[in-house]
Amino acid sequence: MENSPKTPSRKKFLFWGSVSLTSFFLLNLFGKRKKPENETIKMLTQDGKLVEVDIASIKRSGNKISDTEIHT
Repeated sequence: MENSPKTPSRKKFLFWGSVSLTSFFLLNLFGKRKKPENETIKMLTQDGKLVEVDIASIKRSGNKISDTEIHT
């Protein structure tokens, strides 16, 4: 008794089922990468306008400014 070519076999069904589940999980794992949101800080410009600046674009020298330097 031979299987007709139109009827799917159990091996093919299990193979395609496992392939589809694996591809579904891999697409969910690698497909939905969210871009990290840039954190911003509100700062004043020399004109007195309020702007939002990305934290990554601020250069940090680590030196503190004295009170006399702030006034000048």
